[in-house]
Amino acid sequence: MTRKILLTATFALFATAAAADEDYNYAPACDAPAAPAIGAPATAAELDAAHDAANGFMRVSDSYQQCLGRALGKQQNTAFFMHSNVPVHIVKQIEGKAAANQKQKEQVAAAYNAAAQAFSARH
Repeated sequence: MTRKILLTATFALFATAAAADEDYNYAPACDAPAAPAIGAPATAAELDAAHDAANGFMRVSDSYQQCLGRALGKQQNTAFFMHSNVPVHIVKQIEGKAAANQKQKEQVAAAYNAAAQAFSARH
């Protein structure tokens, strides 16, 4: 009976630690950029501003994704020297952040293209 309680307590302790570990940010030096809001431009100046905002977001997003890659590389280097593998939840977290940012980039590009086409159709 005591052994069963001890095993259950040990399992609960490891499960709690793993759950807390998954919430940890493994790329703290990487700050996700905020996507610009691109609406329907009424003037050429507004279209130019939307273009600049979209291009700026793309550049900052590329830097963010490179930062995430470096963070994953550091995890891999540490695992290599420890003769182990990077835990799957760490890889998923970092790759998930990169994938989410890539989706945002695609959405910003689509919004800008739609705005540019709408502006061209009106003028």
